Amino acid sequence: MAKTKARPLRQKTVSSAKKSSPQPAQVNGARRRGGGPLAVGAGLHTESENHPWTIAIPDHPARTDSETYIQSRLVMNKLAGTIQDFFGGKPWQDHHGGGLWLQDDKGWFVVRNVAGMEWSSQFCADPAKVDSLRNNASRLYARFPQAAQQLGIPELLQAKIQTADDIAKWTDSICNASIPLPPGFHTGILPQGGGIHHYPAPVAEIALFKFDSFKLWVMDSEAQPAAVTPTSPPGSGDGRVRVIYSTAGTQLRKAHLEALNQNQPLILPEDHPLARQAFRNQRGTPTTPHPLTDGLVPSGQHTESEDHPWTIEIPDHPGRTDSPDYKKARTAMNAMAKTINNFFYGPAPWQDHHGGGLWLWDKPTGWFLVRNLVGIEWSAQFCADPKKVDLLRQNAQRLYAQFPEAVKALDIAALLSTPIKDADGVAKWTDSICNASVPLPAGLHTGILPMGGGIHHYPAPISEIALFKFDSFRLWVLDPQGNPAAVTPTSRPGLGDSRVQVVYSTPNSQLHADHLQAEARGEQLTLPGDHPMAKQAYLYQNRPAHVHRVAPVLAPAGAGSR
Repeated sequence: MAKTKARPLRQKTVSSAKKSSPQPAQVNGARRRGGGPLAVGAGLHTESENHPWTIAIPDHPARTDSETYIQSRLVMNKLAGTIQDFFGGKPWQDHHGGGLWLQDDKGWFVVRNVAGMEWSSQFCADPAKVDSLRNNASRLYARFPQAAQQLGIPELLQAKIQTADDIAKWTDSICNASIPLPPGFHTGILPQGGGIHHYPAPVAEIALFKFDSFKLWVMDSEAQPAAVTPTSPPGSGDGRVRVIYSTAGTQLRKAHLEALNQNQPLILPEDHPLARQAFRNQRGTPTTPHPLTDGLVPSGQHTESEDHPWTIEIPDHPGRTDSPDYKKARTAMNAMAKTINNFFYGPAPWQDHHGGGLWLWDKPTGWFLVRNLVGIEWSAQFCADPKKVDLLRQNAQRLYAQFPEAVKALDIAALLSTPIKDADGVAKWTDSICNASVPLPAGLHTGILPMGGGIHHYPAPISEIALFKFDSFRLWVLDPQGNPAAVTPTSRPGLGDSRVQVVYSTPNSQLHADHLQAEARGEQLTLPGDHPMAKQAYLYQNRPAHVHRVAPVLAPAGAGSR
């Protein structure tokens, strides 16, 4: 995609001397319009922390909802109103998550494509890669022709995606802008909500199927959000917790990364303040926390002292071992993925992501993949409510009713027909081919920048852009403080706009503070074309080179690393 001269901007300087992050107002999830604060500067180096941030006011009309999007939102709300609320009740926001609505004799239900496309990501999207999403949906709807007709999408499914206009139509269509999410789970920032736009999906999605009495989100000793799961099944008498999310720049994050580098979980003893917060509603007087936010507040009315010792605890029982179901699922997943030419997630070797993958088969093409409403990570099973997990089984069962060949080949008839009622049922589903079944390259799965933007560490709506962007556009860049950030173009290729929009910023950075301020105003954080982060984003268009599509090497622009 071509990088061209940006339109002139009107700017106003804003002081950035303070390093403390403001308390953001709850984001209402409206589609952001206008400009936001931006950093202005030239050169190919990392700027000092007192680099001025400014607000850019574009000289072209603000973003408006397309007719396609307006129609998609209306249809999504109508369909969602007819089904059981897995994601939560109204009001819903329309998440561009690749939802594919299907219909059987019980009514409507929804699964997900292999990736969703956020509105801002379309401007760096490669039509050939986006067309893979269309082709995947087309194969699915071939078994649900009535649903396709009622949604009015046969023409959309048949028309090859070749241009920016085609991408825009797909992005805002009912085949992409179609997942009904409550505001807190969509765009929420803790403590208001653990939204998937700000937190890793394998962590945030646990809120949808955990026991209501378990607190997923807790606060660390520095009053920063963290997420934990139990280390053992309910009733085991084990009150320890495993840290699965920690905020950048904290002592907990440092200990968490040290544990990961040693290939060990960071486990906290049952008397640790985070463990006490997690089990508070089980040990004390029961409360009714919001299922998506857990009513996130520090334990009691204060924050624990920062000198609480952090340790990597080695459990006194046998470590985690791969179950026979998991080994079987991993073998089947690899065998099926190897049959697909130009596999969307990239070539082997793959890691087995517990992402809710549902493998389907058709003639004459063979195997292809869609995803369930959510996936269940191995460690999440110990706080999972069997009744909620059973909703995932029912969703998969309805899908597979139209793919009997796949059911037979995968030998999952008994799995699909057996209600999930206890921890054993949850465990079997968690490690089955209906959940532990998404083949991801290591960088996209568990990678930590600069080695890769893995979905276990970064929001999926951002990380997944790596799967369909132009290879020449750099999604991941470094901010002026040397922290990872992600950007997308502000306009489609060829419109003379080389600015970029910040779509991810590292927590506790100055960029993150300004990013949150912009979001609280319902605006986007836009950087001019001569800003170093914009120059990094377009680096490979000026100096062509082979770029790994999923895990590019992250280095400051001008460093010569690519």
